[in-house]
Amino acid sequence: MRALSASRTVLPLCERGPAGLTRYYRSLGDPIGRLDRYEPELNDWKPGEKRDTVKPAFMARNLQRLSLGDALVPEDRQRLNDWLRASITGAERIRAGVPRDWVVGDKTGGGVGAYAPGSDIAVAWPPSGAPVIIAIYTNRNDPTATMDNSVIAKAATLPARALGYSIRPPGAREQGDTIDSWRVPSTACGESRRALGQERAPRRAG
Repeated sequence: MRALSASRTVLPLCERGPAGLTRYYRSLGDPIGRLDRYEPELNDWKPGEKRDTVKPAFMARNLQRLSLGDALVPEDRQRLNDWLRASITGAERIRAGVPRDWVVGDKTGGGVGAYAPGSDIAVAWPPSGAPVIIAIYTNRNDPTATMDNSVIAKAATLPARALGYSIRPPGAREQGDTIDSWRVPSTACGESRRALGQERAPRRAG
């Protein structure tokens, strides 16, 4: 189901639409996330807009609680993770930035209007160790610009390298290219958290 159809069909069933989703954010301990409008109106966005926004750090914690923690009953948590792993829209985003042997479940997002907003949130399972939660949100300063998947993919290499994995940036042309050979734009905001088994998500920031 496309995002436009889903928002119009499902949200009215979720405790009175956008306001209900905002209340659910609060129940997860997220003091920032909010939904004010339906699709396609929420795509009318510009930098500094407060409506229909989230903070990457809190969205990472939300995803941790939902995909690994106790926010959902086990059956629903498994169903959510199955949906995330089956997603096919993020091949050029977080999935392109982490090592190939990581199992990734993700949910992409992106506006169709000005400033080219784009995002991807994911839970990633390395071959060993605990899962990693990644949340990356980007936009461009130019209202006529187009969304660039490679910015998200390059940002996704950062947590992998921080955990000791040696990988080259997506799109690196020379064998010697490293993480230091490019910069992630300041408008790319991200948060990653190393999940500790099935522990509860950290409490919200003070």
